[in-house]
Amino acid sequence: MTSLLRPQRGLLAVCFLSLTLAACDSADSDPDLNVAPPVLSAEAFDFGDAMFPDDQARSGGQMTRQNFNNAAFRFGIVTLAVGANLVIPHLATAAALNTEPVIERGTWIWANTVRIGTEDVRFRLEGTPDGNEVLWSMRITTTDPETDEVYDDFVLYTARGAFDGQTGSWELYYRVEGVRTRVLEADFIATSATQKTVTFSVPEGAGNAGGDSVVYERDGDDRSFDWTQVGEGFNHFVEWDAVTEAGSITATNYNGGEQACWDETLEDVPCN
Repeated sequence: MTSLLRPQRGLLAVCFLSLTLAACDSADSDPDLNVAPPVLSAEAFDFGDAMFPDDQARSGGQMTRQNFNNAAFRFGIVTLAVGANLVIPHLATAAALNTEPVIERGTWIWANTVRIGTEDVRFRLEGTPDGNEVLWSMRITTTDPETDEVYDDFVLYTARGAFDGQTGSWELYYRVEGVRTRVLEADFIATSATQKTVTFSVPEGAGNAGGDSVVYERDGDDRSFDWTQVGEGFNHFVEWDAVTEAGSITATNYNGGEQACWDETLEDVPCN
C-alpha cells in the first residue's frame, strides 16, 4: 500500500498535500474593527485529540488484533506524514496567543519568537479584517538545522477565515529545491471543544499522491479518519470511540472491503 506522503526530515519538512477550508456564515453585524480579531485557531494546524488507541500496554496476541492493527497502520503512516508539516505553523500560531497585537494601517500584527526544536523561529502573524472575514499571513525567519537553508521573512501560510477564527481556509508554503512552493491547503471547522473537522488533500500534479485526501473528524467521543487514494482507487475509513477505544475499519484493500471491528480490548469481534 502506498502511503499518502513520505515523511520528511528536518525542521521545515515538506509533504505535498492540499487543503480547502469551508467558510463560516456571516455574522449578524459588522465586527468592531477597533478590536483585534481572535487569532486564527491553532487547531487549524493540529489533529487535536484525534489520537488513535495505543496497544503497547495491552495484553493479548497480535493475531487476534488484525482489524485494529490494520487500522492503526493506516492512521499512523498518514498522520505522521501530515503532522511533520504542521509543527511550525501550529506552534507559531499558538504562540501568537501570548503576544499583544499592534495595528498598522488597518492590519493587526502579532510578532514574537518561539523555540521549535533546536532553532528559534521569529514569526509575524498579520490579520487584516475584510468584511466579516479576516485575511491572515504568517511570516517566519529561521534556519533549517539539517539543510542550513535560511528562511528570511518567509510567508509560511496565508489564510482566510471567519472573524471568530474557528473556520476558514489556509495554504501552506515551504521552499522546495530553493523555490517557494505551495505544498498544503486545509479545510477546517472547529466550532466547539467537542466538534471539529479538518480535511487535507494533495494538490493535483503533486507527485503520485496528487488528488489524495484525508479527513479527521471528532464529534463528542466519536473519532473518524477517512483516507482516499485516488490513483489506487482505495478508500480507508476508520472510526473509534475515544473513551472505550472500540472501533472499526472499512477499507477497499482489507477484508474484501467489508467492515471489520474490534472491541474495548482491541481484539477482533464481529460487527453488529
